Amino acid sequence: IDFEQVDRERNWDDQILFNSILLYVGYWALESAKHMPLWRADGLLFMFLLHAGPVEFLYYWLHRALHHHFLYSRYHSHHHSSIVTEPITSVIHPFAEHISYFLLFSIPLLTAT
Repeated sequence: IDFEQVDRERNWDDQILFNSILLYVGYWALESAKHMPLWRADGLLFMFLLHAGPVEFLYYWLHRALHHHFLYSRYHSHHHSSIVTEPITSVIHPFAEHISYFLLFSIPLLTAT
């Protein structure tokens, strides 16, 4: 692994911090989030169907759009520039992609809330 890849992938925890902050703010901003039960079997099925249906469909088209020349050269090429891929390479994205992924993957949570 060359230094450029290590330097590019050293901020791998940005997505974790960003998502944690947004989930914390959402918990305090949405009153109904405070009354959600810890576990419900029908809720698990509901989340699975929401994620496997519309979220995966939208993710597929978002990812296809990110591979279009306009977005790829500006954003997504950063993710594909690692020659030696490691597990952490999968979550190395520019900030705009982190925002779009958070919005996309929050659909089931916001719908349930």
